[in-house]
Amino acid sequence: MRLDVLAAAAAILSSPAVAHEYWIVAEPAYPAAGAEIRLTLGSGHAFPKSEILLGEKKLAGTSLSGPAGAALAYVPKRGDAAWSAVATPAAGAWRAEYALQKPLQDAPVHRSRCLVVSGGKDDPAAYADGKGIEIVPRRAVSGLRPGDVVPLDLRLDGAPAAGRITVVAEKGGATFLSAGKDRPAEWKAGAPGWYLFGVSHQGRTFSLSFRVPDAGAAP
Repeated sequence: MRLDVLAAAAAILSSPAVAHEYWIVAEPAYPAAGAEIRLTLGSGHAFPKSEILLGEKKLAGTSLSGPAGAALAYVPKRGDAAWSAVATPAAGAWRAEYALQKPLQDAPVHRSRCLVVSGGKDDPAAYADGKGIEIVPRRAVSGLRPGDVVPLDLRLDGAPAAGRITVVAEKGGATFLSAGKDRPAEWKAGAPGWYLFGVSHQGRTFSLSFRVPDAGAAP
């Protein structure tokens, strides 16, 4: 089963500014347990700065899922170029998500996910939910440093899949990675900041964002 690169990926490689992406980011990405975070649902050509407000009619659900099945509701509010919300996750690894669905379609066409680690309690086992297409890091992201190698699995309904991943860096540039059913893609962490990973399958897309911590930040 083959996963294909995001639409217009070739344009990302040659001219990142023309690629239109969807994402969600959390600030801070690695808060103290119970501290407030701000989630921003973004879109545009300048990740992680949102330029284009997501259409309200396309928003098909939001979620913040944590350890042992914990869940927090968040309701995004409209801004000039992005939707945003606040939440206070307890200690653990959390998946902040939203989905997009077109009118008259019976399932979302896109899902964006951001990894949030609260209170230093990271757990890569919490990075996936086994639904649809996913990009899943095998190692804890909260402890990453520039130069670390991160194995990335592609999964389709929880099963290993082969395909290509596009990676967009906060501070410019895009790269492409390849994964097989029996081997993960390998990504070398860059400078501290946000990174966006994307993949598509049969017209449905998925994006994952997480942050390489700043130098000296506690994991």
